[in-house]
Amino acid sequence: MVDSFERAKQQIKLETEMEKKIDTSYQGIYKQFVEIMRSLHVAAVPTVGKPFDPKMHEAIAREESNEFKEGIVIQEFRRGFLSWRSLIKTCNG
Repeated sequence: MVDSFERAKQQIKLETEMEKKIDTSYQGIYKQFVEIMRSLHVAAVPTVGKPFDPKMHEAIAREESNEFKEGIVIQEFRRGFLSWRSLIKTCNG
């Protein structure tokens, strides 16, 4: 569900007042959902700038970077989540 909200947010162009009102409503729902996740001790898996861990990360591509050393995640495509330090969903990076 978090993924869906985040993808939708990236697609929205806020041009009219009505679109801005709808976005505000959706963001309120998103914030409530994030608070519920937090209350259940669910957190996003740390990714960008962290060493690749096949137990936590699912590789989508391999790319050279001048900014990061070999074996470091340089981009996150979809977040993964942990609960009490156990993996709920791998992240794609």
